[in-house]
Amino acid sequence: MTTRARGLFRLFALSLALAGAAAAETPPLLSVRGEAVLAVSPDQVSIDLGVTTRAETAREALSANNAAMRRVIGQLRELGLGEQELQTRQFRIHPLWSQRPAEPGPEWQAHIVGYRVSNSLLVQTVKIALAGDIIGTATDAGANQVNGILFGLSDPRQHRGTAIAQATANAAADAQALARAANVKILGIARITLDNAVASPVQMQEINF
Repeated sequence: MTTRARGLFRLFALSLALAGAAAAETPPLLSVRGEAVLAVSPDQVSIDLGVTTRAETAREALSANNAAMRRVIGQLRELGLGEQELQTRQFRIHPLWSQRPAEPGPEWQAHIVGYRVSNSLLVQTVKIALAGDIIGTATDAGANQVNGILFGLSDPRQHRGTAIAQATANAAADAQALARAANVKILGIARITLDNAVASPVQMQEINF
């Protein structure tokens, strides 16, 4: 699987002089835009896992959730993941309310019938080959949500120079083609601006169990 690191660069504003005309103090400018798109194999995967439990009391729901999350983390460590690759994240506890009946009496009121506890764990590792095993191990241990799988680059700037070089070459080629078509001469580069390059990783959808 590959992830596309897309760099869009506005590179050149080039000075032009009309062929055969006297040199002007302020020669006219030709602006061109260079773009480079790199498809780079990912070297990192991020997997957002979730454990959701329900019980009649908040204490029971919380206890069950903590136990399940401990099993998930323990099994992932046995798989070969280090502590720095496992990050617990969002933790939520919500009351569950009774549903309104079809024909409620005048004294009917909603009341709490249980509690739901949700906890999430982010697995971020360069061991991409373990992605399938990570999901399988986590779900076997008690994770019942896969909130997202993201394949990306641990250091996007590593490929930035290559993208800039390609975008520069593309812009220069376009400028030369325009100059030949207009029968003018490029005197030099008047201005260079660089847009931000954005890495667009491959993302998979949420999976619930």
